[in-house]
Parts: sequence; structure tokens; C-alpha cells
Amino acid sequence: MIGLLLLGGCTKKAETENQTETGQEVAENQDEGGFSLKELLALGKDQKCSWKIEVNNQTTEGIMWISGKKFRQEILVKAGGDNQAESKVISVSDGTWIYVWNSELGSQGVKMKIEESESGENNNQTKIDWEKKFNYACQAASINQADLEPPKNIDFQDMNQLIEEMKNLQNKYGPTGTE
Repeated sequence: MIGLLLLGGCTKKAETENQTETGQEVAENQDEGGFSLKELLALGKDQKCSWKIEVNNQTTEGIMWISGKKFRQEILVKAGGDNQAESKVISVSDGTWIYVWNSELGSQGVKMKIEESESGENNNQTKIDWEKKFNYACQAASINQADLEPPKNIDFQDMNQLIEEMKNLQNKYGPTGTE
């Protein structure tokens, strides 16, 4: 799930369906092969960005709404022949935390601090590449700030805390689960 979180840490450069610009900074970066999520957030503009990737019979596409250092991203993954299986992952960030959930997990989700995701603190699996460039198609947008808040009906577990607990259990019981 974290791999899908921001796309930047685990996929190749996105192919865009259309190209629109949200200012000179974005236009310049588009010419250089795209721009990173870190660059999009640094613009401080309200914008809606989309992207799409097709690899090995799997289509991954997303829409991201950005307002200052906050964002919401909805990712739809379609896999299999004729894209039969679908999964939707939603993430929001308040500028300090990233919250991730999907309907298949019911009322459960995970969260991690942005600073920990940048450094991969405790575990490289939680590291997100905020600098990886993609070809986003962006346009100015009016953002509803309520959409950038994590839902109250989801119980978010701290990802790094869960990883630490797993490490402690493995240290206590060993890799086979026996003491």
C-alpha cells in the first residue's frame, strides 16, 4: 500500500493523457522530463494533477489535489487481462502526516510522518522518493479543504510503530516464531 502511496518510490516515469500548465515553474519542469511531488508542493498553488502508467497488463492512474503543503491523491490500479481486477487507494497529507486507506481494508488505514518517509527511518520500505520526477498533467483548481483531511471513520495505525513492533517480536521469537 505504501508503494502506491505517492508513486514516486516504486514506478517508472508516468505517461500523461494530456498536458496543461499551472504556471511558469511547472512549464519549465515539464520540458526537463516532468517534476517531483516535492516540487509541486513547493509551488504553493491550488492545483489538480493527473497521471497514468501502463506496465505489463496493469494500468495505474491517479488524480491529486494539492493546496500548499497538503494534498489528496486517489489511485486506481487495474490489473489482469482487460484490466479486470481493480483497487482504489486514497491518501491525504496534512503537511506533517500521510494517511493511506482503501475500501478493501474497511475501517483500517496506515499513517506515517512525512519526515520519516523522506529518510526511511526505521525501515527502507517506508521511504518515499519525493524527488522522483513524473510527467503530471496539472491545472489550476479550487480545492475544498475538507477533502484534504483524513476521514474520522478510519482507524489509522502508525506505520513506523507497526514496523518497530514487528522487529521487536522477531527479536523476541526469532524468524520462525518460536522462543
